Amino acid sequence: MADDLLGPNPFPPEDARHSSFEQLRGKSIGDLSAFKARVLAALPPEEADPAEFTNWQVQGVIGLFDLNARYACALIPITDAQTALKLGHVLDQLQLAMLESVRTTMKGKLNLGDLNCTLRQRRELWLSQACSLASELDVSKRNARRKAGDSNGSRPWENQTAEDPKYLGRATWLKERLQERAWTEHDVKRQGGPDIKTVRKMLQGQDVREDVLERLVKVLSKKRGKVDLMDIPRG
Repeated sequence: MADDLLGPNPFPPEDARHSSFEQLRGKSIGDLSAFKARVLAALPPEEADPAEFTNWQVQGVIGLFDLNARYACALIPITDAQTALKLGHVLDQLQLAMLESVRTTMKGKLNLGDLNCTLRQRRELWLSQACSLASELDVSKRNARRKAGDSNGSRPWENQTAEDPKYLGRATWLKERLQERAWTEHDVKRQGGPDIKTVRKMLQGQDVREDVLERLVKVLSKKRGKVDLMDIPRG
């Protein structure tokens, strides 16, 4: 397993994107290290059934795909159809690379057909959620422009739109937590969390009450470990 998900910085030091890439790269290295630790901690004992060991390997491959996909989405934010196609292509290449790695290192131990199907589903989930968030943020930006127009004398009914996105960091954080769990806003509601409309407000970067955040972390903690209220970005 590689020690660096993103590789060398493609931007020269004088490029404004150089610093942003370095920050993202540093975070990815930390996330990869934490992922490796979780995988090793979940390693079945030597006396475990072979099927249990195989499942451990499969979950490791899927988890690594998700980790790579998350940073692919961060590096290629969707702004139009062209960037959506680019992100889709990158995820396709990632899926092929993961399958080739498995074919080489675990030949005969795993059902590649089933694994390919699972990775394809994960690929569609990441791309769908990236497109959905881009669309929701675009709506919020248009609403903000309409509000600005209203303050300059536009018609009052044009101001009946969603509030400006003030919590984009929280929106990104929540999107990542849902992707880790393969959840949608419907799953949050089914698990006893905030309703669908409220979750969508958070994904749009809008404000919600503190008790909503408390309910959210309680639900998220039901899968993939405990989530604390302090983990939620405040901006």
